[in-house]
Amino acid sequence: MELFVDYRCEYQGETGKIKLSLPHFEGISIRDVKFAIQDAIRAPVCDQRLFYQDRLLTDDSMLLSRLYFREGDCFKLNFLSPVDISGMKSELNVLKGAAKEIVDVLERQLPDNSRIENDYIGLLRFFYRVQVALEKLAAEFFHPWKCIRTDAHRHFFVQEGGFDAFLEVFKFSRELFMNEDEIEEEDILEQRKYNLNRVQLVLQQCCLDLLWVFSERAQDREFVLSKSILPMLFNALLLPHPYPVESFPTLHDGRLATLVLQVNEAAIGCVGGLVELDPNAQEVVSKMSQLIDKLVFMIDRHQSMRAGYSLFSSQVAANTLFYCTFNVKSATTLVDCGALDKIIDITTNLLDEMHGDTPLRYYCCLFLARILSAPLARVEKDTKSTVDVLINKFLERHIPSEISEWEESLSFEWVTIVPLVHLAFAAGKEWKKTINPTIPEKNNVESHIASHSTNMANLDSRKMVSDSDTNLDMNTSPLSGIRGHEMVCLSNQFTWPGSSAIQRLGIFSLVHMLSIKDNQKLALSQNLVPYLVCLSWQLDPENRGKLIASLANFQNISPPSLKITVKSVLSFVNGFDMVFNL
Repeated sequence: MELFVDYRCEYQGETGKIKLSLPHFEGISIRDVKFAIQDAIRAPVCDQRLFYQDRLLTDDSMLLSRLYFREGDCFKLNFLSPVDISGMKSELNVLKGAAKEIVDVLERQLPDNSRIENDYIGLLRFFYRVQVALEKLAAEFFHPWKCIRTDAHRHFFVQEGGFDAFLEVFKFSRELFMNEDEIEEEDILEQRKYNLNRVQLVLQQCCLDLLWVFSERAQDREFVLSKSILPMLFNALLLPHPYPVESFPTLHDGRLATLVLQVNEAAIGCVGGLVELDPNAQEVVSKMSQLIDKLVFMIDRHQSMRAGYSLFSSQVAANTLFYCTFNVKSATTLVDCGALDKIIDITTNLLDEMHGDTPLRYYCCLFLARILSAPLARVEKDTKSTVDVLINKFLERHIPSEISEWEESLSFEWVTIVPLVHLAFAAGKEWKKTINPTIPEKNNVESHIASHSTNMANLDSRKMVSDSDTNLDMNTSPLSGIRGHEMVCLSNQFTWPGSSAIQRLGIFSLVHMLSIKDNQKLALSQNLVPYLVCLSWQLDPENRGKLIASLANFQNISPPSLKITVKSVLSFVNGFDMVFNL
């Protein structure tokens, strides 16, 4: 039986038509057709969107006979990209074979003494083959990660059972032999166990390296989180804990400590990505004092550099700690555990250094700003003043393009911009709530806010729509009609979240973020642009000009709705984090 397939590949927009020959018609299902297509043009079954007579076929078990399909008929196919099936299957077979041996032969336990004595070379070859397969998969098929073809490789990896096999290998790599502190040269068995521990640590690092590149995109992180893998990643980051010194002394000394450190560095990348995505993980990490201490240790270059951690691992650790603040419940815990005070000290040292690392300074300042602008956190006034001084120092020394260049060099991809928009709204103004809004003292506040709203809206409104045909009615700000005492009465607190320094850092971060096209798309997908328009009405001329210049990257900006305008007002009082999802 012959049939035809018109296909379109999203990768490079390739189109074509193929003819398939099937041995018979009876009993042929949609699944059979998809596998025939996979064999013909290397389109993974999981990525195929197959149509017949403009109908999307979603039931792979459906027989062709139920479609009134006739010989010579044509399917239409859309898919992401062809994949290197033969190349991937070669490494997948090694990985799945290793997983099968771990489960069926080793029964998920380290090899016993008999096998170590009689098949030591065989064990080393086994581990070596798995390590090479993991390294090839990560380097050749999951990199560069921001690529449609790489997406297709990830999907095929999961389709073929690669991720399940990987999980078995990763879990096994965490098993280690107990060793004596001093191993006698003539004690061959203990020497071999020590060497196998080295091999296991390298295997664990290879697993973490693969997982890091596999889970760079949000949808892949969601898949990884569904596998309940996060606790294992925490353990890898905390290594050599929980292995006690008395039972595993070689993990804590120079002989294996370097390998332990490399496992930590690979784990921080995996943990950071998953924490950024998941609010539950953000809260869990903020409550794990031991994990917070490890992050702070890695961030502090005075300690981590001596221990051997790379600068990049310190940057990722700082980013991870910043991600924890995305959950509004985390701020109080992070203050109580001492993380705020420690990062203040670290940031002070970074800014005092002549050539302190710019990204590390930036992410530390973002963490401090997020904590101090958190609606639920209570921080001493002196601490707030100290943080403001640090943020102002950073802003005096750096420009947004420095951060943009660094993030673009790493193909950095954010999951959300909401936490940064929160900072831009966090002006931290102080008001006194008065029951009677007509008393003279109140008139000053009322007059200030009303005039501020109107004047800000009138400033250079035409610049808002440069390079765009959209006509935003910026001359009449919706906020200008809200009297000062009404805005104040929206809150029971005397001080709104943040400070002028924090707001300036928020504008700095938005200028950096919105200079990158991927971030512009993210801002649109999260519907943040209307909020930024409202924000621009309330900024001082300098910051307003910076934000308007960034908003010029967007075409056809519509006037904000009344709902968004009201939520923007509330964001100044209660924090954008608290208001955005209302």
